[in-house]
Amino acid sequence: MIEDLENITVKELFQLEEETFNKYLKLQELLKPLDNFCGYEAKALSHLEFGQVANLKEYFNEPTDAGILDAFKIVFGVKERQYFAADVVSYFYALNWIKIEVEKLVALEVKMLSGKPDPLMEMAGADRLQVFKELPILKRLGKEYGQPPQVIETWKYNFIFSLLLLDIVETDVQENYNQLKKTQKPR
Repeated sequence: MIEDLENITVKELFQLEEETFNKYLKLQELLKPLDNFCGYEAKALSHLEFGQVANLKEYFNEPTDAGILDAFKIVFGVKERQYFAADVVSYFYALNWIKIEVEKLVALEVKMLSGKPDPLMEMAGADRLQVFKELPILKRLGKEYGQPPQVIETWKYNFIFSLLLLDIVETDVQENYNQLKKTQKPR
């Protein structure tokens, strides 16, 4: 029963036998997200560096203990010892917050940055680029702004998101303009 679970530390959580650990995971499902951990307020993901957000997406796509620890360091600015000493309930509240925020961010990217499907690009094998994750974006922006991808990666996520969205909107407007010009009769 969940009511019988002790309020243990994060370190103790990771030392539990699998059966008991799974009971704590059921507790996690019941807790609402909170943007506070160990007295630290969460940083808005959109204000983090682009590379940090890319790491967060990876950590929650393929979770590992080390990745989740790093996520807490990025979002809350806590030290490793604070993380492991925190109580499990606070940990679950904060973990749920990060998870939901990452999911919202990914959903927004899919909604806003997914251009029109291009069957020719798909046939050409564009899906092979997915293995490189954000690197094609960093490379393209690096060429455009004369900066190495490692520098672009340190730019704020919101700024890069805005640049990518601007590219999509400009392309759509140009396509619409070209279509309108075709339909206009010469005078």
